[in-house]
Amino acid sequence: MLPRARTQLNLRLPEGSLTGAYTVSLVDELGNPIVAMKAISRDGKMLLVKLDVNRSETGNARLLVQYGNELSDSYPVLIVKPETNQ
Repeated sequence: MLPRARTQLNLRLPEGSLTGAYTVSLVDELGNPIVAMKAISRDGKMLLVKLDVNRSETGNARLLVQYGNELSDSYPVLIVKPETNQ
């Protein structure tokens, strides 16, 4: 689950991933872009990404992680309303 808010993600890359620049995108169920940004992996193992999905709709989406022109790795996510303290 991904809160509809500004969120920092620590993504563990698949074994054998390369160091360098990645594009991380969030798309809705129809493949329409919600947000995209660049991030750098210095070790080929982890990727730190800050996403702002404040204005997105709640519901199913996909997180795409792409290195250069390679095919994207795709992961299902659920965008939810953030919890509020009352």
